[in-house]
Amino acid sequence: MELSIHGKRPFPAQYLGFWPTREFWNIAIRTPLGMGAMALAFIALMLLDSLFSLSAWQIWVYSLSQLPVAGLIERFTRDRIRRRPPRLPAQSAPAQSTALVQAGPDQPLGFCATEEFQRAFFRHHFGNLGRAVRLSLELSLGALVVFATGPLWGIGMVMVYVVWLGAVERRLCRRPELPE
Repeated sequence: MELSIHGKRPFPAQYLGFWPTREFWNIAIRTPLGMGAMALAFIALMLLDSLFSLSAWQIWVYSLSQLPVAGLIERFTRDRIRRRPPRLPAQSAPAQSTALVQAGPDQPLGFCATEEFQRAFFRHHFGNLGRAVRLSLELSLGALVVFATGPLWGIGMVMVYVVWLGAVERRLCRRPELPE
């Protein structure tokens, strides 16, 4: 069975077999698996920081060391989804893939903006440089969390960005016409 988002192309292969992919984690971060992984990484970071009083560059190295851990979580999750027996469709409902399903247009939007909206938003506002601007924004927000004087200040700024972009998506989806 091919692991993909319902109606979309399949997920790309993992680099070196353990490196995380953006396409998988854009969906998985909203699940209990993603929230649990983030919570465990944050608890471990706070424990290490309280025991050894890490400097900013050591926290940055710790954050980078969590990427292969996220890749291993992704690898085991993909294997488990592939081994899962297919679900039997209901009598009146059409057959659906057993892969991860993204919210449809009739379902309410979540707290965060979707990946498609983020791509369209940055492409609309920055043109061909949208991907570069988005990557630099994500890196700067990550550095803000790591290098902020208080941990809650940096995390609060990231939450403001996430809530703002999700609110923009929900507001635009209520309008009958969406800008391209």
